[in-house]
Order: sequence, then structure tokens, then C-alpha cells
Amino acid sequence: MNRIIITLLTLVLGFSTAAFAQEFPGLDKSPADIAKFAQNGEVKIKVVYSRPQAKDREIYGNLVPTGKVWRTGANEATTITFYQDVKLGSTMIKAGEYALFSIYDGKQWTAVLNSQANQWGAYRMDPEKHVARFVAEIQDAPDFVEAFAIAFREVDGKAHMAMAWGDKMVEIPFTL
Repeated sequence: MNRIIITLLTLVLGFSTAAFAQEFPGLDKSPADIAKFAQNGEVKIKVVYSRPQAKDREIYGNLVPTGKVWRTGANEATTITFYQDVKLGSTMIKAGEYALFSIYDGKQWTAVLNSQANQWGAYRMDPEKHVARFVAEIQDAPDFVEAFAIAFREVDGKAHMAMAWGDKMVEIPFTL
């Protein structure tokens, strides 16, 4: 009798564990990444974005639309956090988190900061919430960049944010 009860309990527990097993998703096709700018070991700017890949597709005019707002990456809108007030061009920007959008026109790449940080893509972006814009000339990337990338470097005390994909790149300078 005890053997039957133990066998039944084992079967019930085994089936209930299988019924509640968690399935985890595979890797994202455009994985999330973080780029940071630090001075003296202290992070001043952080960008959280997803990295779409070219995969032999036409990037500019297709994946990055011409003349339209782009989320600057994939999936959710890219966010940029300033841990202190900064200046973009002639515009002062308060410390905080912003959405980073881009507009590509073939010759220039306009970076747009929007105060509504957490949003999906650029589908519901409200132009009334734009905080700053900066137009940067497009440069040739030193090498082909398969997955969209953002990186920082310091130039004359400024944080230059480089954005590159395919054979093109731009640099956006922030004055700290």
C-alpha cells in the first residue's frame, strides 16, 4: 500500500513539475548593449540601445529610413542618461534620461533628444517633447560595422558619441 502511495506521489510531483517548467526565450536578434562615457572613473553619460545587424540588407534608405525619424537602433527607443547637465551644440540639457532618435538624410545625421525616454521604437514619439537636436556630417566608417554600434571617446574635454553602421558613422559632441 505504501509503495502505491509513494509511486502515485512521485508521478504527481513529476507531472506537476513538468507542467510548471519555465521556457526561456532564445537570444534576441538585435541584442541590447550599453555604451558609457566616464571621466576619472565616474560615469557621466550612458546609452542603452539594441544592435540590429546588416545581414547583407540595404541599411540606409531601408533599415534606416531616409528623412524619417529612426529609433537609433532596434526594438525599444534608445535611451541616453546624463548624470550631470551637458551641452549639445548650443542647447543646455538637464541631467536625466532621454530617448535618442535620429534622422538620416543621406548627407547628415540629426540626433534628436526627446524627454519621453521609455517608449517602443519611434511610433508614438511626440515632437512636442523634443529637448535638443544636433546635425552631424556623415563620415566614412574606418571598417564595415555589421551590427549598429555606439561608442564614446574624449576629444578636447568633450564626450564624442560615435554612432556607426555599415560604412557610415557620425560623431555627436557633448560638452560636460
